[in-house]
Amino acid sequence: MLIILSKQNDQTITLCFIEEPTANYLNDLLQQSYSLLDQYDAYQEVVIDMEKVNYIDSTGITYLIGLYKNLVRKNKKMRIKGARKEIRELFNIVNLTELFQVEA
Repeated sequence: MLIILSKQNDQTITLCFIEEPTANYLNDLLQQSYSLLDQYDAYQEVVIDMEKVNYIDSTGITYLIGLYKNLVRKNKKMRIKGARKEIRELFNIVNLTELFQVEA
């Protein structure tokens, strides 16, 4: 398991990454995240908890962009929390902070 689901309330679902979102895990990551989200419908926001993530590669960034676009099509929001300083800086450099909120 690469992701743990934590349903905070009816409005917010948190996906906690327990492995680095990299090319090595992309297929499992996609399958697990969409499978978990498909179990619920009433949520309005997905929070990606990256507290345990030390590294993300371009494939992981592409995954986050794809997840964001999928959620926008469903009129849902996404934000990142718990990202390390280096990851937040990377997100800023590639303009991900213009798509979704990134918190420490």
